[in-house]
Amino acid sequence: MAGGRSSRISRSSSSPASSSEPVSRHSTRSARPDRYVYLRRRGDGVVCTSQPGPWGPLRSRRDGRLAARALEGVEWDEPADALPRLQAKLKRLARELRFEDAARLRDRIEGLEVALRQLRELERLRALEVCLVVPNLDGGRRGVFVSKGQVVCVRPLPDLPSNRLLLSLEGRAGLADVARAEPTTAPEAADELALVAQVLRRPPPEVAVLPLSGWKSSGSGHSATLGASWSSTA
Repeated sequence: MAGGRSSRISRSSSSPASSSEPVSRHSTRSARPDRYVYLRRRGDGVVCTSQPGPWGPLRSRRDGRLAARALEGVEWDEPADALPRLQAKLKRLARELRFEDAARLRDRIEGLEVALRQLRELERLRALEVCLVVPNLDGGRRGVFVSKGQVVCVRPLPDLPSNRLLLSLEGRAGLADVARAEPTTAPEAADELALVAQVLRRPPPEVAVLPLSGWKSSGSGHSATLGASWSSTA
């Protein structure tokens, strides 16, 4: 887990409420975790790389390499496109009694399936547009603004009803940070999104979840709906 910013989410309940932490560039973060890999086309082949891109980060180098080998020599626009063709090839190899080739391909397909599950979850997380309103142990509340594939900023929020928080000066400042932020696929951002997902799957009663889309009317009703949708799909 990346240090620095990832810990801001878990520390929000104990950090002072007087400071804001807008972050717009991932170059200010700690070094990206060595364990992450991304799938990337290179010529006619597919490789695992540490360079961020849309197909990652994947948590296992082994699964990433297996997925890359599975994708080689198969026509696809998105990695998921290759799966039906690979499964058909596996059946053909079994019919032809080419058991060693079938076993090798089966391992690669399993690696690809693991990678695809992670990519689907990442796609869902990167589509999040929410503000988590969390309490501080020493009083007050903070807003964790999540958008464009990352935790954009953490800002103190005033003591107002949920449906008025994003209309406040502090709320508008958070929305301005969101507007300025650039989308990212950095691994540290994926770590933070995983923490956000844990909260959304089972939101504590003291945490409010405010959608940023249509934020002028967002309130506690939206919070309950969003939390329920995550719980039902987790």
